[in-house]
Amino acid sequence: MNTRQRWIVWGWTAAMTGVSIYPPWRHRGTYGGPNGYHLLFLPPVRPISVDIPRLIVEWISISVIAACLYFTWPEGRTKG
Repeated sequence: MNTRQRWIVWGWTAAMTGVSIYPPWRHRGTYGGPNGYHLLFLPPVRPISVDIPRLIVEWISISVIAACLYFTWPEGRTKG
């Protein structure tokens, strides 16, 4: 694993952690619409729940972008 790949793995880890700690929320009940993003440990006051489908889409998007960068970003040229 070269230096760029390590940076990509660390960036993926940071992005996944950030998205997991600051997830999307949705209203429960008849309305059922999105309620924005809030900290996992300090949810909004209304009866809400984590919007799992949107969270999974974010996880997949981050993972696909990281995988594409990991496998296609060429190594840097060495001097000499």
